[in-house]
Amino acid sequence: NILSKAFPQEYAARAQEALAAAGAAAAAAGGGSDEQITLPLFVMSTLLPGEKMALNIFEPRYRLMVRRVMEGNRMFGLATVGRTGPDGVDELAVEAEITDCQMQPDGRYYLEVVGRRRIKINQCWDLDGYRVASAQVTSDTVVSTSNSTLPRDTPATAGQHPQDSNQQQQNGAEHAELPAGTAESAAPQAGTGSSAAAAAASSSVPELVDGVVGACDQVVD
Repeated sequence: NILSKAFPQEYAARAQEALAAAGAAAAAAGGGSDEQITLPLFVMSTLLPGEKMALNIFEPRYRLMVRRVMEGNRMFGLATVGRTGPDGVDELAVEAEITDCQMQPDGRYYLEVVGRRRIKINQCWDLDGYRVASAQVTSDTVVSTSNSTLPRDTPATAGQHPQDSNQQQQNGAEHAELPAGTAESAAPQAGTGSSAAAAAASSSVPELVDGVVGACDQVVD
């Protein structure tokens, strides 16, 4: 193509960088976590691998960084300010790739970036006003939730508390163990008890009245 004919050395160097970046991404996807990389840092906020973000680059130091990144493999680091890592940045960051870069008339850059890999920052230093880091690529452990061991509620007990369900089962078992005719005989017994109590209460009322009348007669006498 035109670029390879006009700039053969630069084109070959860019092709080598692209191959190296593709090999690094393949190694990270394969679970390798011993890879050491050096990349510039944009210290503002971070994001998750696969997450996208739009950036408006206006500071002169970061404009210089973006120009250099675009001349290379389009990869840089996104980090946040903190105390866990070196030079006042958080230890955990993310390697991001510039997917779209638009230079504005006033010199600003409008960027579309996407997170690629999580990194652990080991060392930081300044280069022309912005930070550069030596970092280690970290691997993520994928947890499968397809084979869940949690019990499922049956349609009859869905929404009920387990204790309520157990109590209903116990009550059902007790009723099932009773012999035939026991339930029918229980109702008359309960009615007999209540009738006897009512009869006792009614028989005690006249005696109470007679006692009150006798006391009044004694007072009058």
